[in-house]
Amino acid sequence: MSDIATRQALNGGDADVWAPFEQAQNHLAIGSHTRYLYLLGGALYLSAGMSGLYDGSQYYNISNAAARSLNIASLTASLWATVELSVVAGNVVTTLTSLLGFNNPAVIPTTFTGAYDPTKGGHYITGTKRCVALLWINAAGQVAGIVNAVGGVNGYSGYSTSDNASLVNYPWFQIDTSFTIPQSATTVWKTANYTIPNQAADITVYCTGGRTVTLPSAVLNAYVSCRVIKSDDNAWWVNIASVAGTLSSREGNGVTQATIRRVNDEITFVSDGSNWYVKSDNRRLYIDSGWIYTTSMTNRQLGTIRITHTGSALVAANIIGMKIAGATSTSYGWITAYDNVNKYIYVRDFVNNSTNVLTSGETLNITNVDAGAVTSTTNEAANWVNKNVPVWHNFGIGMDKYNMYALWSSDKTETNDHQLYPVTLTSDPYGVVPRGVDTNSTLMQSATSGTFIMENNGGRSVLGGSIAGYYKVIADLL
Repeated sequence: MSDIATRQALNGGDADVWAPFEQAQNHLAIGSHTRYLYLLGGALYLSAGMSGLYDGSQYYNISNAAARSLNIASLTASLWATVELSVVAGNVVTTLTSLLGFNNPAVIPTTFTGAYDPTKGGHYITGTKRCVALLWINAAGQVAGIVNAVGGVNGYSGYSTSDNASLVNYPWFQIDTSFTIPQSATTVWKTANYTIPNQAADITVYCTGGRTVTLPSAVLNAYVSCRVIKSDDNAWWVNIASVAGTLSSREGNGVTQATIRRVNDEITFVSDGSNWYVKSDNRRLYIDSGWIYTTSMTNRQLGTIRITHTGSALVAANIIGMKIAGATSTSYGWITAYDNVNKYIYVRDFVNNSTNVLTSGETLNITNVDAGAVTSTTNEAANWVNKNVPVWHNFGIGMDKYNMYALWSSDKTETNDHQLYPVTLTSDPYGVVPRGVDTNSTLMQSATSGTFIMENNGGRSVLGGSIAGYYKVIADLL
């Protein structure tokens, strides 16, 4: 069909026949749309302005001199919805409709993108209604995205933010051909527990110790990188967990927790769409058992604190990274792992305030910085002194990938500590021997007839095996 040209009506020259010429010029403006939706104080508004409408039989100019609010109560959570204007019996009708099946905030519904009518200059999903905008309604039933139609062209602009898609903070501006504006990386500082929201861009979190940084779902944040840095120098750790997906790094593969112990140490995870994998890891990964009292160094397993508690089993995710303290002994440390089958609580960085280490049957209080007391349990019916346990390091790798050594001190001070001399032969009656138990624990076994020590001045002398004092074991990842 050939194009048709209709001239402008002539002033004084088209008496009684001017209407067709004049209307042809006015129809050019039917695609105009100067209004837009926006949020203010959590409420949805349609701005002041004008919108053209052609419902197939009549042309309208729909206008308002002031913004007006819209009610979203009827819309379905986790779906896109349309906002349409129409005229019924001379009255303007605003219709908000959820789009069933369109549940990805990263993808504009084809119901809308395919509804542009160039003869009307607007989006018409229904021929009698002009679609002026889209809304993304998140899982909480709130507006978490607005995409406004652009008047007179096949275009739109806006954003969506939600919690159930892999691209969930996604800005758009499209006219005729689709292109996206990527969001820049963000940096935040946190002094409380923090759950990273679903991201369309990489994020860096500086966090103080004693807090938990929870990564978002790896499934919903494919290719996103999350970097966590410990921002202060204190004894508490930054604990890292995930809403969904395991963590894989130098600290272990397929684990559910990771920790940062030292100020300015950092680790970056990237999602492959299923789990979080290490992208960079500059932490010094090590286990320091803390000073542990013993009355004899003869034929001993020098290990980290492993408390067997009474009562109901605890939940590892609820206590890892938290502080545990004996109510009687006042000794304390930080929980690094938990075995709910044997009811073992593994502790590192132990501060020993009692020759019993932990007192038989004492109450053990578990706390964190934000919530204070979390739970309490009861120690096994035996003092912890002279216990034989392995070193729990939780590295998830073999002995060839880390160093391990033991120290002895009479008073728990660095000025009076001595490194226990390692030996390679189990038949040697002197020294200590590390032996692998599994990829997460190692046996540090003292000799049967005493132990060599390395004195501070570099000399070597023999320490009697029955002497009482404090030992410490450190495992350091290569």
